[in-house]
Amino acid sequence: MIVALIFDMVEDSDGAYYIGFHPGPDSVVFRSTDGGQTWQSTGRLNGAYEALCLLKTSDGTIFAGTTPNGDVFKYMPVGVEEKGKWEIGKEKLLQNYPNPFVSETEIAYQLPTAGNISVKVYNIAGKFVKVLVDGQQKAGYHTVRWNGKDMSGRKVSSGIYFYQLEANSFKYTKGLILLR
Repeated sequence: MIVALIFDMVEDSDGAYYIGFHPGPDSVVFRSTDGGQTWQSTGRLNGAYEALCLLKTSDGTIFAGTTPNGDVFKYMPVGVEEKGKWEIGKEKLLQNYPNPFVSETEIAYQLPTAGNISVKVYNIAGKFVKVLVDGQQKAGYHTVRWNGKDMSGRKVSSGIYFYQLEANSFKYTKGLILLR
């Protein structure tokens, strides 16, 4: 017998129920097609530990908001495009923290699929400053730190800088402020 806390429940267009809970032996989202008499795992949510909320959209897609990383996973129920597969819903580049910063800042981003990615820093004039990440990474939530130094290891001056995430077919840029 498994004892767990149920955080949320949704019903799909075919009358199946989905529950998000913690903890789970294989998944944090289970599905029932018999009114809740029996439940089956919908598959593992890589890196997720709790499904805090579930949301069904008009096309039948179900999204699961999870913790500890704040990932959002997308599930296509049977009969909809990709059958019964969970995947991270959308790539995103988060605002660095702290911002402004004095000695070091952390940049977080989420990748929908594995791939070759780069995270680079540029100055206000668009001149390249530093590569923070360049290579293959798995899907999921990632963080990288920037210590306010250029490629040669020299401290850069106070000012506004931009960091850019480039992966597969998307490119995102955000600004940050360095104070010396």
